[in-house]
Amino acid sequence: MTSRQIGRAIAVLGAALAAASAAAQAPQLTPAQRIDLVLDPGSVAEPQAAGAMTIARGTVAGRAVLVAATNPSVARGAIGAAESAGLAAMF
Repeated sequence: MTSRQIGRAIAVLGAALAAASAAAQAPQLTPAQRIDLVLDPGSVAEPQAAGAMTIARGTVAGRAVLVAATNPSVARGAIGAAESAGLAAMF
């Protein structure tokens, strides 16, 4: 891995961590709203409900990512059969 690739990976990770931190401090938000906080503005594509989970494609710091967020008010955010099937379909 080149130093440029390492620098880019660090930038992407930093952006993701900052967004995740903001999302974690807002537990009253829906899964879709938390996904909007994590992904780059306007990049959310194909959001889908999978049981008590929302899954979507988008970008973080311009890099394509897949993201999933559970609903903590349903079974404390546990992942069941419907959520697992949604994750499997995402890949």
